[in-house]
Amino acid sequence: MRTTVDIDQNLLQQLRDRAHQSGRSFREELNQAIHRGLTPESTAPAPRYRTPTFNLGSARAGLDLDKALALSAALDDEEIRRRLEPRG
Repeated sequence: MRTTVDIDQNLLQQLRDRAHQSGRSFREELNQAIHRGLTPESTAPAPRYRTPTFNLGSARAGLDLDKALALSAALDDEEIRRRLEPRG
């Protein structure tokens, strides 16, 4: 089918260069570029991302790890007490 489209000059040059390098006609290269752009990417699932884990030791007795804010406050309080202790 024949149609008229306006193609940016830089894209036109890239298509011409690719056609020349591949030995295909400009029309074939344009059709292939459009086809690649309209075809969904591979249907294969993406590889699963794995996050490395590290052993941080055991939890302190009496602290509920499900309560992150309570844990943070307890650690802050402990650090404040440590800084306020007289040094000697």
